[in-house]
Amino acid sequence: MILLVKYNRPICEGKTTIYFPTAPKEFDIIECTESSITIGWIIDESNECPQYEIAYQLQGTDDWKGLILSTEDVLTVSNKSSYELQKLLPETMYEVKMRTIDNHLNSQYTECKEKQTLKLGKGTSYTSLTYLFQLMTC
Repeated sequence: MILLVKYNRPICEGKTTIYFPTAPKEFDIIECTESSITIGWIIDESNECPQYEIAYQLQGTDDWKGLILSTEDVLTVSNKSSYELQKLLPETMYEVKMRTIDNHLNSQYTECKEKQTLKLGKGTSYTSLTYLFQLMTC
């Protein structure tokens, strides 16, 4: 075998294998209210993911909004995780997808899921829901 050397260093160094994180498994919408959508997924035990990115938009637009979440931001029981997207508009169709972020490497996005938030209950307005939410967070 001939190894070409220039200045006592190989010209061609060995190949480095980079492993990209896998996308969250069994991603789905598990609950919906007038102003929120809760998503859920299964954590792959071999993938110690420090962050997730959730992207969502109004259906039919090309205006994706993104949230970067750490593992502390999500609810995890056993190997199942969930997160609630809040402050959404009632009776509005949303598209949601997510991916894993590990050491600045991103997985592919999951399949996009669609869900319409619920209609406001009788006698309830979006303004009163917002006010109630502000009272609860004070």
